[in-house]
Amino acid sequence: MIRSLLSTRLLRLSAIVLLVSASTTFAQLMLTVAPANMGFGVVSIGNTKTMTMIYKNISNQDITISSFSSLANTYFAVAANAQLPITLAPNQSLAIAASFSPQTAGAQTATLLATTSPANQAPAVMFTGTTGVPQITYSTRTLNFGDVKINTTATLSLTLNNVGNTNVTFYTARVGNNQPPVIFTVGTNFPLTINAGATVTLPILCSPVALGTEDELLYLSYGAQGLVITDTFTVSCNGIQKIARSGDASGLVVRQPEKTNTNISVGKATAMNFVLDNETDNTITITNATFSGTDASVFTLSMALPFTVSAHSKGDLKVLCTPTSSGDIKAQLDITTSQEASGAIPFALRSSSTSGVQDIQLSTTAMYPNPVTSVLNLNLPENSSKAEIWSINGALLSTVSTINQTQLQWNLESQNGEKVSTGLYIVRVYTPSGIYSGTIVVQ
Repeated sequence: MIRSLLSTRLLRLSAIVLLVSASTTFAQLMLTVAPANMGFGVVSIGNTKTMTMIYKNISNQDITISSFSSLANTYFAVAANAQLPITLAPNQSLAIAASFSPQTAGAQTATLLATTSPANQAPAVMFTGTTGVPQITYSTRTLNFGDVKINTTATLSLTLNNVGNTNVTFYTARVGNNQPPVIFTVGTNFPLTINAGATVTLPILCSPVALGTEDELLYLSYGAQGLVITDTFTVSCNGIQKIARSGDASGLVVRQPEKTNTNISVGKATAMNFVLDNETDNTITITNATFSGTDASVFTLSMALPFTVSAHSKGDLKVLCTPTSSGDIKAQLDITTSQEASGAIPFALRSSSTSGVQDIQLSTTAMYPNPVTSVLNLNLPENSSKAEIWSINGALLSTVSTINQTQLQWNLESQNGEKVSTGLYIVRVYTPSGIYSGTIVVQ
């Protein structure tokens, strides 16, 4: 009887084990997904990253995927719905393409569910991604070169730090009008990409070609979040000349005390005053001063010679310029001193019959899309006759006629009909009230 009772209990225990085993087998999903979670990482606004996930039937029977649930976050997308429904035989796999295209900053999440037959046989897949936000810091916003001798070059450094979580591409560096008396340049080729977390140092060069103080704006343009962002910096330099004997460190320094308008009127005598700064321990006497060069005849020296400057003292050098026609004026003043020192002071001016008018900045809504890939549209607040497209190197690439008086279009072609390359370009639109200008990026 005891043996019979034990046999009965063993049979019941076996039945329980079989029941648990059957329940476990039934609860196992028939589909697996690899990877189990779709981590897209960091993607910048305006860009798209695509990944592939693999569904596999690990059961011993057919299973049908009829649809995928709509992702609550529209920045994520699944490209497989056109293939559905699809039936997977045992051990068969299906590749599904998914993408992440963020439009706003921040971390993004979503969950993907597959509808199957038999029901509920696919695991949920978590989608995650982070919007890349460019963040650039600079070592300074002001670069002051101080005194730099004419026909020499001084260099200062501007450090760019990419402290954001995405790479940033700088399209160009441009300096204001960049005309004499001082020429500023950036000693780096563009476009320039700075990786997330990286630092790049730009050499900024100042090369005076004539006496005078120049304050300009340096523009650095980079792409971020589908837009072109331009940061500005102030660069300044004072072009001087030093008249000294060979081998002497000190001498007679000639500088312009204040910024002078280099655009002067035809037929009008314009006075230009310069400071003579004697750095030496001896008296210096200017014994001779004559103008030479293409336009020497329009300059006169309005001071008597010889002219003496005491040791460690200052004096005034006075010049008159009376242009006879419009255009560039170039000449130099050759000076000889009693100390057997000589030097030349170059002048680089421009004469015109009317005063210059600065370009009016085009608004971002007047040029679209920007960046542009096929056709650029220009909507203007007033009538216009034409638009010009210029390269950042100063070359005229195309002239665009109006569709009507306030609308223009450019098909990204140069005057010879060839598509322009990717990069930054300058747009200038001519209207009765002035010239509008702005920058665009061609992708």
